[in-house]
Amino acid sequence: MTGASSATRTDLNDAMRDAHQRLQDQAGIRRELFARLDEAVTARTPGRPASC
Repeated sequence: MTGASSATRTDLNDAMRDAHQRLQDQAGIRRELFARLDEAVTARTPGRPASC
């Protein structure tokens, strides 16, 4: 960033690193939830209504 102070650049870099980590954490949670959903769908008895 042209014209930004060293402290501002450091703060922005820290914010970007934190945001990236949150996105990585969320992606891991989504993968886990979809894996659990897939297991539940696979385990469901064929022909049985989904509400049971």
